[in-house]
Amino acid sequence: MFADIKEKYPSQNLLDVLVAMNWVKLYNSWEVMEGHWRYSKPVVARKVKDAALMVQSLRYKKINFDCIEKNETYIMSVDGMHCETEEFRLDPSTKWYSQKKNTSGLTYEIGCAINHDHYTWHYYVPGWKADLKVRDRDPAALFFNLPPGKKCVGDSGYAGEPDKIVVSRPEHPKDFKKFLAQVKIRQETFNARLKVFRVLTSRFHHGTSSANKMKMHQMCVEMIAVMIQYSMENGAPLFES
Repeated sequence: MFADIKEKYPSQNLLDVLVAMNWVKLYNSWEVMEGHWRYSKPVVARKVKDAALMVQSLRYKKINFDCIEKNETYIMSVDGMHCETEEFRLDPSTKWYSQKKNTSGLTYEIGCAINHDHYTWHYYVPGWKADLKVRDRDPAALFFNLPPGKKCVGDSGYAGEPDKIVVSRPEHPKDFKKFLAQVKIRQETFNARLKVFRVLTSRFHHGTSSANKMKMHQMCVEMIAVMIQYSMENGAPLFES
């Protein structure tokens, strides 16, 4: 990963990247980071942000459908990830409410390839709304970006998209139900890798405004997504063969 960062940003040093990785993993306060890394709070905060943005910039290079082969129909599993945040007091709205967390939060849609160790899909869901008409959906949503002729596997929350996402049904053959169950287990293993980063499992409290808080949180999530993809490519597959 650092070789790719160095190629894109020749002046970046490894220590600053490690500082940023440490921050998203442990989500320590700037005071703790200051004592551990021997930087003042403003300096460590700047170094974390700058390095995190550099890692985040590799998102489109690493998170994509490039691994998918032409003969594959069911290409990935997809699931929602809910992250707690402090309230958006400068922009109070029900759009920040996470039903799963029963508090303020941000929601992401994540996808993992079924036949490859590859993080294939990552999307911030701007205010979760069920059963939107096609014309009202975000053009960046999976509905518009899934490769033609391909399908995903999801849980019951995706039951309204049978042409795009398959969910387990009573009428499915036994062997197909087993396949869907195995895919969902794989997705849960993938989700567990995200949850080891405390910045995603703690209540996020950084950001000077609603827009800045969203931007910083997305930066953290996408940085972690890139890190996970590099780890899967370098000796840490989801399952041992």
